[in-house]
Amino acid sequence: MGRVYYINFEAVAATALQDLFEILAGSGKDFEVLRLEIMQTSDVGDAAEEILGIQLKRAVGGTSGSGGSTATPVARNKNDSAAGVTAEINNTTPHTSGTVTVVKRIGWNVRQALDHIFMPEDRPYIHAADRLLVALPVAPADSLTVSGCLTIAEY
Repeated sequence: MGRVYYINFEAVAATALQDLFEILAGSGKDFEVLRLEIMQTSDVGDAAEEILGIQLKRAVGGTSGSGGSTATPVARNKNDSAAGVTAEINNTTPHTSGTVTVVKRIGWNVRQALDHIFMPEDRPYIHAADRLLVALPVAPADSLTVSGCLTIAEY
């Protein structure tokens, strides 16, 4: 397995569709997704329940999203070098153009955390210079305070 990195965001108001994560693979460095964790801490109880779709997309070319911020991947092993990926989080203007393919859809019931561990043969694989988008393609019914962690292995 390659070097493992965690990409996090915490307590972000999700009020519209957005790219929760936009990860650009480094030059000559492929990566795959090991785990996706998303949770919300603002809506509780039966009346606030909703099920949101999460899309994992592979993007070749195109324009990076905007309106979010950058994130520094954290190495699982403190002695590993810095990750080669460029990570953006919570882009409220999603990635556009290029060739975008939805590779995986996951449902998230917001009453509980989403913790999706990908089996080896099911891991989305992103080649050097391509992007992974983890998208919330439809706005939640009301504002959610969302946190998340994407675990990747870089090769």
